[in-house]
Amino acid sequence: MGWCYTTAQATSWDWTAFVNTAISALLGTAVGALVFYFIEDSKRRQRLEDDQVTATNVAIFALHRAHSALVSFRNSRLLPTAQSPARWFQMQAGDIGSSALNFDPSSLAFLFESETPDIPAVVQLELDRYATIRADISARTRIHANDLQPRIEAHFAFDPATEEGTTEAELIDAAGQRIYQTLKTLTDAIAREVELSIPAIASAANDLRAAAKAKFPKKRKIIRFEPLEKKSPSDTAIRTEVPRI
Repeated sequence: MGWCYTTAQATSWDWTAFVNTAISALLGTAVGALVFYFIEDSKRRQRLEDDQVTATNVAIFALHRAHSALVSFRNSRLLPTAQSPARWFQMQAGDIGSSALNFDPSSLAFLFESETPDIPAVVQLELDRYATIRADISARTRIHANDLQPRIEAHFAFDPATEEGTTEAELIDAAGQRIYQTLKTLTDAIAREVELSIPAIASAANDLRAAAKAKFPKKRKIIRFEPLEKKSPSDTAIRTEVPRI
C-alpha cells in the first residue's frame, strides 16, 4: 500500500513551533550581528583614539626637540656674542645640532572640531619656523667658513700682530661689503627668530597637551613638555680665532 499524504497529517504540523524557531534563529542572528558590530566599532574607536594620542605625543616630542636645540644654540652661540658690535663675525659658525622632525599636521585634524581648532596650524607654524632658522644657520655657516674666514686669514697673514685691537671697520674692510652685509643680515635674523621661537614653541606644546588632555579625559599617556636648559653635546661649532675689537 503506497504512502498517502492526508489532510489530517498536514494539520498535525506544528506551525507555532516552526514560527517560533524561525523567529528565534533570526533574532539570534540579528543579535549576533549587532554584538559583532558594537565590538568592531569599539575596536575602531580605540584604534582611532590610539592614533590621535600617538600623533599628539609625536607633535610634542617634535616641539621639544626644536626647543631644546634652539635653547642650546642660544646659550652656546648667541649669548656669548650678544653685546659684541661685530656679532656677525664673532658668532661661531656651525650647524644646529638637532634636525627637523618630519611631522604631518593632518594627524592633529581631530582638534579642528575642538575648542582650540587653531592648534594644528600653530604647531606646524613653529616647526616650519624652526626649519627656517636651521636653514639660515646653515647658510651663515657656509658663508662664514668658506668665504669670510679665508679672507680674514689672508688679511692678517702678513702681520698677525695687527689682530690686536682690530676694529669692526677693519673687519668689514677685510671681509668686503657683500660678505659683511650678508652675514649681518643672517646673524640678526637668526638671533631675532630664536628669541621669538623659544617661548612660542613652549606655548604651542603646552596648549596642545592641554587640548589633548581635555579630549582624552581617561588615563591616556600624554607626554609632558619639559625644556632642557642644557647645552647639547651634538651642538658642534666650527671654532675660529677671533681678533679682539
